[in-house]
Amino acid sequence: MALSSSFIPILTGNLGYVLLKEVDDKKSNEIFNYSIFYIFLTNIIFITILYPIISLIGFDIDDEFFYLLFLLSLGSSLLQVVNRKLNRLEKYASISIFKFLQSLFIIMGYFLLIDNYSGLVIANIFAIYLLLSIYLLFFETPNFFIIKNFNFKELSNYKDYLLNNSISSTLNSLVFNLPVFFISATFGFKILGYYQLYNMIIKIPFSMIAQNLSQLNMGNIVRLKKEKSKISNYFKNISLIIAGLGLLLFLSVYAFNEFLFDYFFNANKWSITKTIIKTLLLFNVIQFISSSLSTSIETLGEVRRSTRWKLINFLMMITLHIYEYYLFLNDGLIFEQYLSDLLIVGSISYIYYYFEIYSSVKHYDYQMVQKDCNI
Repeated sequence: MALSSSFIPILTGNLGYVLLKEVDDKKSNEIFNYSIFYIFLTNIIFITILYPIISLIGFDIDDEFFYLLFLLSLGSSLLQVVNRKLNRLEKYASISIFKFLQSLFIIMGYFLLIDNYSGLVIANIFAIYLLLSIYLLFFETPNFFIIKNFNFKELSNYKDYLLNNSISSTLNSLVFNLPVFFISATFGFKILGYYQLYNMIIKIPFSMIAQNLSQLNMGNIVRLKKEKSKISNYFKNISLIIAGLGLLLFLSVYAFNEFLFDYFFNANKWSITKTIIKTLLLFNVIQFISSSLSTSIETLGEVRRSTRWKLINFLMMITLHIYEYYLFLNDGLIFEQYLSDLLIVGSISYIYYYFEIYSSVKHYDYQMVQKDCNI
């Protein structure tokens, strides 16, 4: 599942953002239909390339792995584009229902297939294709006539999304889980267990809330673009609201960690998790604020700013972990020091990300003023 989700940006070509960026509804619908064929094509190529590579490396993986990976990657790619289309149509209730049903179907499927080692993956695949079927039945069917006349020249106008941004997004997805691999390799699985508890009770919930807010933000920006309105005032207001929510989350989690953590968890057993939360909480809040607004860049067409930050973030995180591993090899790495370094580097990266997002909004409004002056 981690492998599949990491490569989604390349497999979709980030065409979901392209159909959001496009002002003309007819053109946006064409991009949606083109993306269906593109996703089928890239997923087939992905599996075709991956199969011999894994075989050459010598990993003992049966064919079932590749069948499941193909179905999961294909379904996840299609569902992401469908969600972007629903967002463009401002069907936020439908998006929320889809997410709820997906979680429900995964849980039901998992318990039905609990004896199967691939039960969670199969349940996820089942949930995704059920949702895609619901979309086809109740929303729309892709125009296969357009797909039949698919022309790569139509997509060449969006090469920044298809190549640069999708590759950098994939690299960014890979480094998102880098601490998990690093901690397991350097500090062992016991420390990793403490970190995973922090992931479950802090990092993942923050990420889910940010994802929902980013969907809402994306829809609002699409609406403002259609109305040909400036975005700066809206962006300042939504930034203040999200920053206020971030402060509320910070204070709530800090109070929980200081006064209630020992009540819910065994203090002696999970004390290191408490230390992780205390150290990384500020970074999580900064990441939450920037991630909640992140869809502004691609939706406004400032894809090069997004690509630049993702590459910088990737390089910063890779450099940090190379440095930390060097200390580990020389017996000079303490877990608390690693957390502090992660806090500093991560916070700097996401503060810079916010300013890239803000700059994209200012640049969009400036272009609007220039167009009005030319008229």
